[in-house]
Amino acid sequence: MALLLGCQACLNQKDFDFEQFEGVKLAPSVAVPLLHGSLTIEDLLPAGTNKNVVYDENQLIHLVYDDTLYTTAIRDHFLLKPLWLNKAYYTPAEGVISGGDYVAVNDRQFLSLDMGEADIDEINLTEGLLELNAYSNIDAEVELLVTLPEITSEGEAVSLTLRLPASSSSYQYTTLHLSGYNIDLTDYGAGKNLIPVDIKATVLSSGQDISLGLNDYVEVNLEMNGLNFSLMTGNFGQLKVSLPQNEIAIDIFDQLFSKANFSLKAPQLRIDVLNTNGVPVRLEKELLQARKDDKPVVVETNPSTYFDLSYPSAPGEEAGLSSLEITNINDIISLTPNFIDYKFSGHLNVDQPADIVNFITGESKLAVILHADILLWGYLEALTLTDTLEMPLQSEDAMVDEALIRTHIQNEFPLGADVQVYFTNEHYDTFDSLFSEGPQALIPASEVTDKGELARAGSFTDDIEINNQRFERILEATHMIVKATLYTSRNADGTPVDVKIKSNQALSVELGLKTNMNVTVKQ
Repeated sequence: MALLLGCQACLNQKDFDFEQFEGVKLAPSVAVPLLHGSLTIEDLLPAGTNKNVVYDENQLIHLVYDDTLYTTAIRDHFLLKPLWLNKAYYTPAEGVISGGDYVAVNDRQFLSLDMGEADIDEINLTEGLLELNAYSNIDAEVELLVTLPEITSEGEAVSLTLRLPASSSSYQYTTLHLSGYNIDLTDYGAGKNLIPVDIKATVLSSGQDISLGLNDYVEVNLEMNGLNFSLMTGNFGQLKVSLPQNEIAIDIFDQLFSKANFSLKAPQLRIDVLNTNGVPVRLEKELLQARKDDKPVVVETNPSTYFDLSYPSAPGEEAGLSSLEITNINDIISLTPNFIDYKFSGHLNVDQPADIVNFITGESKLAVILHADILLWGYLEALTLTDTLEMPLQSEDAMVDEALIRTHIQNEFPLGADVQVYFTNEHYDTFDSLFSEGPQALIPASEVTDKGELARAGSFTDDIEINNQRFERILEATHMIVKATLYTSRNADGTPVDVKIKSNQALSVELGLKTNMNVTVKQ
């Protein structure tokens, strides 16, 4: 404390007398940091595309797009419709029958599956209800036995029994749920897709004679409904399925390439078809075109009109995956389409042997998928990006001799840029720009090898002078609009070089402002 008091005593009061400095002009220097940041590929990609960005093991960037054009189930064309059997059996003759029970009906009928030209062998049911109702006007009790010998569960055939009271005035009813049952359609010679039904009606004597009338009968009503299956096998014939014409909206091409001249080194664009049906399918292309609003470009493919799909040969095997190569990829990408129009049809068992056995399951489907894999390897020119920022400097009292904007950029991207900064009012009306000579090649691209790999990062350091008059005008701005026209690295003759953009590349930017302020001391 004593030391501090002693130092205070050493101060001369003249040092604080500002009258002696009246009229003196001071020019202190002020340095202000404006920006320090780093941009990665996510910052350079348009909004909404990050979900499509994939990095491979070499840090190369792929823009991947997948969208399903169709998902269709061949099984929808082999649905099991409700089946009915309605039959009235009249007794052969009137009279009295002695000697015990009398078999009035012993018949075989068939339920017919509506399967067109398909020849079905086997169906494993997951759902279904078998309903039997019957009526008899015979003056004796009747035992009705209905058997479906080819519908079995654990080796036991379906069998339903009803007791019909004598001279009944109402129908008798019974049901059976068919989940877990199997339909075998291979063990009879009556024709394809027929389910045999054996019907036996026995008039019970109960120890007495049986009296039959001329109009005595037994009515049998059998219905199978709500049928669904986990597996169907057989020969499904040469069914042709025409899928509806449709369109799909896409935006990845327009987002990336609509505002630039570009050429990609190895883009991939194809149609993938996933087939989990155990059926050979020939996919026929009726319409496939890319469209930019009302301007179409035909999508050319190899094969050109149809191709035969891979398929699993047995239930449980891996699905078949087939790809339709698109041969005019650059034409399509250059169009920057926003729609794909398409129409396909599927043709079963074309050029297949007559005894081929097909299958479909409860989960079988056919999916047509548009796949794009665009590797960021190539060149681009004239890609314009803009950004609007609030003006960080505003002062009504500043008096400036000169100002310098110190710019330092380290650029690992193979993208250079011609840059201009515009100053605007609150209505975004431009009244000045940073570079009076027009856009400047401010951001140099990194140097690359002949394989497009990074050789040396681009570096830029410079001071941009701003005089007092322009500085004052700049201070009137409320916003800055930064506009950059990007281009890839160039050869000595100015032609662009094919380059690879990687996920670990970055652009670091440092901006600072240095000013000399004019201050005149007044009493």
